[in-house]
Amino acid sequence: MQFSSGAHAANKADPSKGLEANAFVNIHPDNRVILTIKHLEMGQGTYTGLATLIAEELDADWAQIETVGAPANPEKFKNLLFGAQLTGGSSAIANSYSQMREAGAAAEQWQVKAASITVKQGVISHAASKRSASFGDMAIAAAKQALPSTVSLKDPKDFVLIGKANLARKDTGKTNGKAIFTQDVQFPNMLTAVVAHPPAFGASLKHVDASKAEKLPGVKAVVTIPSGVAVLADTFWQAKKGRDALSLEWNSPTADISSPAQMAEYKKLAQTPGLQARNDGDVAAVLGADKNHLIAEYEFPYLAHAAMEPMNCVLQKTAAGVEMWYGCQGQSWDQAAVAKVFGLAPERIKINTLLAGGSFGRRAGFTSDYPVELANIVKAWGKSAPVKLVWTREDDTQAGYYRPAYVHRLAASLNSKGDITAWQQCIVGQAITGADAKTVDRLSVEGAANLPYAIPNILVEAHNTYNAVPVSFWRSVGSTHTAYAVNLYRRASPPRQTRSA
Repeated sequence: MQFSSGAHAANKADPSKGLEANAFVNIHPDNRVILTIKHLEMGQGTYTGLATLIAEELDADWAQIETVGAPANPEKFKNLLFGAQLTGGSSAIANSYSQMREAGAAAEQWQVKAASITVKQGVISHAASKRSASFGDMAIAAAKQALPSTVSLKDPKDFVLIGKANLARKDTGKTNGKAIFTQDVQFPNMLTAVVAHPPAFGASLKHVDASKAEKLPGVKAVVTIPSGVAVLADTFWQAKKGRDALSLEWNSPTADISSPAQMAEYKKLAQTPGLQARNDGDVAAVLGADKNHLIAEYEFPYLAHAAMEPMNCVLQKTAAGVEMWYGCQGQSWDQAAVAKVFGLAPERIKINTLLAGGSFGRRAGFTSDYPVELANIVKAWGKSAPVKLVWTREDDTQAGYYRPAYVHRLAASLNSKGDITAWQQCIVGQAITGADAKTVDRLSVEGAANLPYAIPNILVEAHNTYNAVPVSFWRSVGSTHTAYAVNLYRRASPPRQTRSA
């Protein structure tokens, strides 16, 4: 199955291909309006939401709108909030709203004065001459004209799509098998790779005997990579059986980590002063004067993302560079990280962005772990056939990235009316951002340091901890634990309590 990495993009030098109005809008002579969506569609409705913004300004017929994922091109498709091509932080609509509407308006290219033209549901009409045409009829002529430097946006009172219900979603095909996910990608001579990862975080490979695996049907190669041992075979099941046949010895991790011991350590830290994320008023004085202030502790375990589609990726190395196909959430990060593995310039890493079956932050890690893992496999193998990396559900749960474990310790004073007069909160856990021991990890204290309640004395502190368990963003990030601790504690009535979440 062959895929295009662009938006079926028309060539501006060849008007017969239609009107490529800008990086996002391409109007074809056959009346299709192809929209390039710069944010990953992983089930949250981005394709539909952003397409609505463009279609509104185009006055297009919703049925003629088609959507494709943007290739890796940070200059064209960067997230305006982060300055990099990345989907995250619930920012897709927020940072693209005006940009997408302007992209739609810029596509209006007519042969007569704009004031005399009306557009409705993809039909262009000129009342004085009683002429009408479709977008496709005008696409070639419009492609020959210069694009305007400024555009006028529709008055919100005239919206016919934005804010309206019952629009058919544009990420369709998921119920009939027509939608293309990474697992659907097939190429001639493509191999599938699975990886044996260390059985414990922090462990390293000591010895591998691949003799039995290499004799199995379909197995083409066994290669050692930084993250483990990869088996390449004609099919997934052959690769999986090859992995099962490996004889592996691992060095023990340098530190012995257990959840009970970790929580005990965190609870001790929570009773000591940490890095101050917020300090309003004089919490110590108020709490010290109230001998009956409430104290509570909350424990939060590590949580796996468990997206419906485990991590996977397709990569082919050629003389021209590298081409990849997968549900990419952080194109800027992945492009740079894979380029580093091969010693190439980032622009030589071509990423075709497909649909993704969920993410919840997993596909946007700082380390680009699974694309880099595949890059290392292909580099170690040294051949040019395409390779698909497949993580099983077990791989995804045991060797992936996690929402950090946390302990929250809270203390508060109430006045005679039951109002909170002082609030102290200490949060202990691993820093997702890699913050050092002297820097507050803003994601750990998100939802606590910006506490919205009117409390005159507030102290929020944090301790950054470090161990071999890999951690990363998890949907809603800090609020996954701070919202629970903050709002449950506000309703607390017993003087002392300990809860687990």
